[in-house]
Amino acid sequence: MVKNIIIINLILLLSACSSTDRIVKDDQDSRSYSSTEIGKFSTVTEGTIISIKAVRLSGSKGLGTTFGGVLGGLAGASTTDKKHNQSAAIAIGALAGAILGSKVEELSTEDTGYEFLIKTNNGVKAFVDIIRQDLKVGDEVYIIHGDGPVRISRK
Repeated sequence: MVKNIIIINLILLLSACSSTDRIVKDDQDSRSYSSTEIGKFSTVTEGTIISIKAVRLSGSKGLGTTFGGVLGGLAGASTTDKKHNQSAAIAIGALAGAILGSKVEELSTEDTGYEFLIKTNNGVKAFVDIIRQDLKVGDEVYIIHGDGPVRISRK
């Protein structure tokens, strides 16, 4: 039984690793810079905001899947004493827990952001940010882009 729980936990943990990057990167918005951007040039393009609309930013899904799977596996293991039924109960519990944990995490980490459409000399550019920065349609802005995230800033 313990061996099955360990295997399930390892599988769920590895599947969660791909989304931990999102958890770390969520703290950075258009007003913050990474220390790796210090001393580097960025390209600046001028434009005018032609549209702003609220958008849904989907939440992360990794850690909830892992914890839900672990708890579901443990719950499944405790439901039966028969060894041949226990493996199935662990697997079903882990799967159900992982699905539920993923959904709970996604719903609790989703947010609202803003999609900006910006008219430039080279056409229209789309930009999504978690903050609106008190910008409005018609504002002239700088679009700053380089090695880090794209940023917009009022002229």
